[in-house]
Amino acid sequence: MEIYSNTPGVKQMREGVLEFLLINHPLDCPICDQAGECKLQEYSVDYGRSASRFVEPKVHKPKSVDLGPRIMLDDERCILCSRCIRFTKDIVGDDALGIINRGSYNTLAAYPGKAFDNNYTLNTVDICPVGALTSKDFRFQMRVWFLKETKSICTSCATGCSIVIGSREEKIYRYTPRENDAVNGPWMCDAGRLNYKWIGREDRLREVRGPKGEVRPWTAALNEIADKLKQAPVGSVAIIVSAIRRTRNCG
Repeated sequence: MEIYSNTPGVKQMREGVLEFLLINHPLDCPICDQAGECKLQEYSVDYGRSASRFVEPKVHKPKSVDLGPRIMLDDERCILCSRCIRFTKDIVGDDALGIINRGSYNTLAAYPGKAFDNNYTLNTVDICPVGALTSKDFRFQMRVWFLKETKSICTSCATGCSIVIGSREEKIYRYTPRENDAVNGPWMCDAGRLNYKWIGREDRLREVRGPKGEVRPWTAALNEIADKLKQAPVGSVAIIVSAIRRTRNCG
């Protein structure tokens, strides 16, 4: 089989698909939280037409829908790809989302009387290709192209999910999962994602007490621990234990 992906016919079909997707899509990229990470925006630039032939009024749908405690929905931006529906049903096992109405008036919604509230809801923000699903915590906080991305490990539980820390000017704005098939795959729990605010808390401990009750800064204590670990014989195992560390499995 030979597949040609750049022929005039294929190019015309791509332009047609994108034209249909953009018929009722709001042109609000400058204020959309997904700008910089939007697949529809990228595909429009790479494969779409430079001008729209659609002159009829766009269909208006609900905006700023409170879908759950951590998720906000803009139905006008939704392209009805059903990724979020399939993820919550097949991966999480929480069949909480569905599509209602008909035709151009189709909208995403939670089932009546049921909030979209499980420990993995924020993954739908990652897999949403447009700005339909946004995180209430990160919403309107920072443009993604300003963020410095640092690879790290989530410390919220013993699972140790691989993450990317998004920060700017010494302030952390979000955690996102970093794909690691051996640990967390491409997903991450909501509890771990939102457990970054302790870093900048005013009541965070800045000093520790030594064996004799003396008060010392954290750096001195960490250096002492590091020196102790360096003294461990080759081939041995050294363990750091905390009496107040709580372990929780989010996987």
